[in-house]
Amino acid sequence: MSRLVALMFTDPFRADEARAAAYRMGVEGLMDLDETGVVIKQKDGKVRVSQDLNVVANRDGGQMIGALMAAVTGVTPATPHDAPRGRLIGKLIDYAVTNRFIQHISADLQPGMSALILLARSDAERRQKIVERLRYFKPKVVETDLPREMEQELLKCLEQGAA
Repeated sequence: MSRLVALMFTDPFRADEARAAAYRMGVEGLMDLDETGVVIKQKDGKVRVSQDLNVVANRDGGQMIGALMAAVTGVTPATPHDAPRGRLIGKLIDYAVTNRFIQHISADLQPGMSALILLARSDAERRQKIVERLRYFKPKVVETDLPREMEQELLKCLEQGAA
């Protein structure tokens, strides 16, 4: 089962720094990192989003985080797969657990803050090591499970849009 995790920071640059640490932990085998995205809400309220697609070589989707960021901010990262994005956002919002996750991030992300959003898998033992390393960044953590059925339905939605 995949896990959606948002690490929220009171500094606009911390999310990018934490993303580098997450990549390192992925290389070290502490987590299977599928996707990452960074949302920065600038002091003037403007939002900047960046997304890394296909962090792992065997994953074709690479769109769930982008759709999630679009639902949180209203800003969609430009990708060659924008057509199915609306359907995917609708599917994400249809699931109450994901909808609560989105609402929580939207409400808490204030001007001058940033958030790192991860789609990853890890077992309990490795997760504890990840938590210890991320403590340095002093994040507020929002997380939810992405049930396998939901992930499969979202991936199917993406595949249909790409066809």
